[in-house]
Amino acid sequence: MNKNIIEIVNMLIAILIVIYISTIIPQMVRPSGIIGASWDLNKEKEVCIVSLTKGLPAEQAGLQVNDCVVSVDGKDMSGRGVNYAVSKMYGKKYTVINLEVKRDNQILKYQIKRAKRKIDWLLIFRKPVKTK
Repeated sequence: MNKNIIEIVNMLIAILIVIYISTIIPQMVRPSGIIGASWDLNKEKEVCIVSLTKGLPAEQAGLQVNDCVVSVDGKDMSGRGVNYAVSKMYGKKYTVINLEVKRDNQILKYQIKRAKRKIDWLLIFRKPVKTK
């Protein structure tokens, strides 16, 4: 019986290690440059900014919440999903990204220098916040 318990505990430890690694590795492999904006789809299925990180390039350049991406480095983002658009925004740190965004039916162009991406270990291991 003790042997079965040890096998179960070992299996649980292995599962926890796999979960831990699957959380950390994607964070470490992602390109090192970011602009500091969070994106989601709006009602019209456009990829739009939902939040900006204070002090990072997107905010410094003048991007605003509800700006919707039109193109990234000349590539049209119409009909593309959030993951696709965001994957085009990541890149090497300190390189420039050319963004076109729509704000109040105007197309605005930005050249934004990506910042160094830091892994926020506290966010990786934090417990989810309950919402009402």
